[in-house]
Amino acid sequence: AKARANPFYTDEVAGPLDIRNFAGDIEAPVFLASATGDEQTGPSFGDLLGEFESSSSVRTTFYNGLHADGFAPQIIAEWAAFLDLYVAERVPEISNGFRFATPILTEGIFGGQVLLPPDRWGDVATHAEALARWESEPEIRVLFDNGAGGDPGLPIAAWEESARQWPPAATVATRFFLGARGTLTDGRSGDGPGTAVAFHPDPAVAGTSFHTSGAIWFADQTWDWVPQADGDTARFQTAPLADDVVMAGPASADLWLRSDATDAEIEVVLSEVRPDGQELRVQAGQLQVSYRALDDSSTELQPVQYGREETWAPLVPDRWTEARVQIPSFAHAFRAGSSIRLTINT
Repeated sequence: AKARANPFYTDEVAGPLDIRNFAGDIEAPVFLASATGDEQTGPSFGDLLGEFESSSSVRTTFYNGLHADGFAPQIIAEWAAFLDLYVAERVPEISNGFRFATPILTEGIFGGQVLLPPDRWGDVATHAEALARWESEPEIRVLFDNGAGGDPGLPIAAWEESARQWPPAATVATRFFLGARGTLTDGRSGDGPGTAVAFHPDPAVAGTSFHTSGAIWFADQTWDWVPQADGDTARFQTAPLADDVVMAGPASADLWLRSDATDAEIEVVLSEVRPDGQELRVQAGQLQVSYRALDDSSTELQPVQYGREETWAPLVPDRWTEARVQIPSFAHAFRAGSSIRLTINT
């Protein structure tokens, strides 16, 4: 009710709830674990990376997955180490009893048994030595292909990388262009900027769930993701990739829109289309177009929009208007032979 009663961002109502405003004041050590597809808290945690300026120690782990994946053994092992180091002030250790109980717990949460990873602190003799090791390690841990490192769907990453900043220092901003006939290329379309694609937003399908059972955290969950009909979306897709492409960070879909309406709520979905036609959702961003005004903190890869009343701007019917849609942070390896797809819809 409070959210609906306050359609615009205000410093009085929204400000105290906006973690970006006080993350820099937190002096305690921070352990943050977040899923890029979290169905409860969303994927906006990426906005906080690098903001804990006053904290004595920050460790961030993120991964593709849902809310409960924060309780996966690959996360719990590091969480327990964090608590041992900064609360109990001892060398991290997980008891044999908890190791024995973990598969039972994961069976109930995920529908399958997952073991804790091997102890990585057995060669450390003192708390000071353990603390020094922890604080020398990169701040950011990224788990890739979560769900593919063991039995299909269980929260086990296939591989991981680490970084000291977000996006990682080696990240290169790459532009793809929306072309004629649904092409997505790394060079401007030969048809020039005049190419336009029409689709019809449908407010009736906004917020639709594609899940067909109640156990959304289970490894064998069932999804019914039926592509929308032609005319209800605008789809753009690359040719099959010649090499693997790893993307990590936020992204921006820079669109020019024209409508006979004064507002629109649009979604941009980034996905991988495999050679057999199977489509994997990677990340999605949304924007109410009248909230499109950019904050000064926006970057090439991350548009920042607060939705303040003083910057609210309805669309002028039948006039082309630029709107940047933020695709929140994600990390994904697109395989050679697959294609990158961008879908714009309700």
